[in-house]
Amino acid sequence: METYKYQLRRGGRKEICPNCGKRRFVPYVLTEDNETIVNPDWGRCDRENSCGYWVKPNGNTVIQDPKPKKPEMPMRMVARIEPTRGAKNSLKPYADWLVGEIKSNEAARRYHIATAYDGGCIFLQIDGDGVVRAGKIIRYKDGHRVKDGLPVRWLHKDKRYNCLFMGDTLKQCFFGEHLLWERPDAPVAIVESEKTALLMSAIRPEYVWLATGGSCGLQNPEKTKVLEGRDVTLFPDNGMYLKWRQVSMPKGWAVNEECLPANEHVAPGYDILDLYEWWLLDSQQRRREYHDEVR
Repeated sequence: METYKYQLRRGGRKEICPNCGKRRFVPYVLTEDNETIVNPDWGRCDRENSCGYWVKPNGNTVIQDPKPKKPEMPMRMVARIEPTRGAKNSLKPYADWLVGEIKSNEAARRYHIATAYDGGCIFLQIDGDGVVRAGKIIRYKDGHRVKDGLPVRWLHKDKRYNCLFMGDTLKQCFFGEHLLWERPDAPVAIVESEKTALLMSAIRPEYVWLATGGSCGLQNPEKTKVLEGRDVTLFPDNGMYLKWRQVSMPKGWAVNEECLPANEHVAPGYDILDLYEWWLLDSQQRRREYHDEVR
């Protein structure tokens, strides 16, 4: 196999792009040390759709495909999502109970959680440029999803919010993706549920927690490109271990096994957050039994 003198730098570090000014630029470096930058203009911006800058060491510029594309559907402004006066977030009581109000509020701030007109929890998919790619509205009762009517409503399809979006093509990203650039060296944990990512970030803050939003959310190679060079651990729901392990193997990702064994105390299909809740309730019960014995 031929070895080239230069290569795109491996790892998660990014530089300022000379074209768009965003810290999304991967420079070409000497292959022998994966470190020495020969020319600051040689490299590739990973904002392929909005920038497309790519200059190779031979000086040839690769220009973005000139074929017309349907405009993507970013949101105009995050700040315009405001709840109907008096609406209370249906997930907040559960979140406050599980992790405490202070940690719950901090997690909601980090992930830009909003509240819909009916108390539904709005989970926004925000990319590394701060652009809202999509949003879901989910209502909860006692921490569980309310399944009356539509259990999940997409923000751009709701008549009260579709005016916030522009363009024709929906291009999703991970829930929590914007946090990758705030913590470039932190390990990444991936779960299926947005609620789980939100609250596990308060329970195990050593990770950047992302959510796929569905069991097949790891199948899109363009979506997972942001994870290149990162230390990634998957936390599959019970019953999804083998499927997620197949996805992880060629990428070198780790797969957590905490939800692999059957647990009679938790409903089938449970995830890592359900295990934590069961552990918390079990601990509280044991503390009560202990105090009763002492008395």
